[in-house]
Amino acid sequence: MGDTVEIFNKHFIRIDEQKYILSGFSDAFENPTETDILINDRGGRHFQLVLGSKLTQENPPLIDDWGTPLYEWNDKRVVRRTNEEIEFNRIHLSIPSDDFCQRFGQSHSIDEVVSYVMGLDISCEDVLQNSQYLCDPRLVPVLINIVQEQQKRIDKLEQNKTGQGG
Repeated sequence: MGDTVEIFNKHFIRIDEQKYILSGFSDAFENPTETDILINDRGGRHFQLVLGSKLTQENPPLIDDWGTPLYEWNDKRVVRRTNEEIEFNRIHLSIPSDDFCQRFGQSHSIDEVVSYVMGLDISCEDVLQNSQYLCDPRLVPVLINIVQEQQKRIDKLEQNKTGQGG
C-alpha cells in the first residue's frame, strides 16, 4: 500500500516551417496536435526544454522581446540558436500572411512590408489601435518606427514650405 506511483507529463514543442520553436507546453495544460513534437515523455507538470542532457528552467522564454525564436528543432533535438542567427532574423523578418499581411498574398520580407507601409497614410496611434496592422507582433516596433520617420519627413517638408513663405 505504500507504493508511490510516479506520474509524468509529456512535453511538446510547436515549430514553424523553418523549424524555429514557437511554443512549448506540457500535456497537463494543453492537448497536442498531430504536428506538435514530443520532446520529453517523462516530464513534470510544467514545460521544460531538454538541451543536450540538461533541462531548462520551467516555462523558459522561447522567443525574445522582438519576437525572434531563440531555439530550433534539428529533427532530433532542441538546439539553442546562436546570437548571430537571432540577429539575422531580427533584420530579415518574415511576416506571416493574415489580415494586413494578406494584402501581399504570401509571406514577404520586412523590406516589402516597409515599402508598402511607406505608402500608407497612418499614424502611430493607427498602428497601435488597429489590429489589421498587428498581424505579427514583431512588426509593431518596425511600423511605429516607419510612421515616426514618415512624420519627421512630413514635418521637415512643412517647415521648409513655411520657411520659404508658402
